[in-house]
Amino acid sequence: MPRNISTSGSNPHQDRPSRTSIDRAKSYLRRCGCIGTWNEYTHEAVEGKRIEMVVRRLKLCIQEQCWNNNDINSVTLTAKDRSLPYPDAVNQCLINKLKNAKDIKKEALEIASETRRLLQDRHKLCYPQHNRDLHVLFKVTNDKVRQYANAREAEIVGEIGELIRGSVWQKQVNPDKVRNLTTNKVNTVELELLSLGLDFKLPIGNESLVNISVAFQQFEYRYRGQASKPDLHFAKSHLLSNIHKDNKKVLPRRYINALKSLGENRDVMVLQSDKGKEVVICYRTTYLTLVANHFGNRDLYQPVDENDVAGYDLTCMTKDFKDELNRFVLQAPDDQTKKLIKSLFP
Repeated sequence: MPRNISTSGSNPHQDRPSRTSIDRAKSYLRRCGCIGTWNEYTHEAVEGKRIEMVVRRLKLCIQEQCWNNNDINSVTLTAKDRSLPYPDAVNQCLINKLKNAKDIKKEALEIASETRRLLQDRHKLCYPQHNRDLHVLFKVTNDKVRQYANAREAEIVGEIGELIRGSVWQKQVNPDKVRNLTTNKVNTVELELLSLGLDFKLPIGNESLVNISVAFQQFEYRYRGQASKPDLHFAKSHLLSNIHKDNKKVLPRRYINALKSLGENRDVMVLQSDKGKEVVICYRTTYLTLVANHFGNRDLYQPVDENDVAGYDLTCMTKDFKDELNRFVLQAPDDQTKKLIKSLFP
């Protein structure tokens, strides 16, 4: 605890604290969240000894970083930590405990409570009359711990997600399947992206589920030597739920970014064959020129009566559609279903 400062026989005017000491004390109060405390001190300035004691005590707290060996109990402070202000050092030490926490949410609350107790004890020791001003510091401390807990949880989810993405998608990347007719307009990642298929509807089948299971096992193996490894229950339920809703949730982020980049590139066109077995990339101007030349060839396309062709095609299409619906009617299990199908007849 701070050393007792004897004031017997001292001259209030001779030992009056310098302006620098007062400014440092005010700065310390603001940093601890005790903004209103200083105003309560200033109106007592006529009592020279009292304000001198307050400033000297706060100055001593600043010099000693507001802690002693017994202040932090089981928390271990390194030499580097001791160069930091007290609240920051305590937060740093306690938050480091979360790195190997098994139940992040639960231990985050316990650590926030422990931090609150340490700060409260030290604050009372330094200036017991103004203990009520700690609520600001408590809020900052709890927010820091909560933010770290959320970040650590997201880090675990992301780590497993990367294992899943790599095992599920990398096997299906083959840039050689894409015919690139441009120069320096499409990068390697975009070629890999197109080789996966433009619609990204690769099924999450048995092989993919096995890969996902292997990813979780790899994560368990990675942390096998630690006394308390992260709890995967939340990560598993979160990731598997996302995969069930949308397969794109397991697509690597670099492919998502490449897809956006392709969509914004107005100089190129991406063409896919009807059966989806080939993807071709070409310049937009080249494509439009080829199309115009192709359909402008009168040896291939003779002028015809468009009205006759349209009428003939419409009749054929109507007949084919009716025939298809009739087949569905014959296969319908009940009259209600047959009635619904017949209502679609043109």
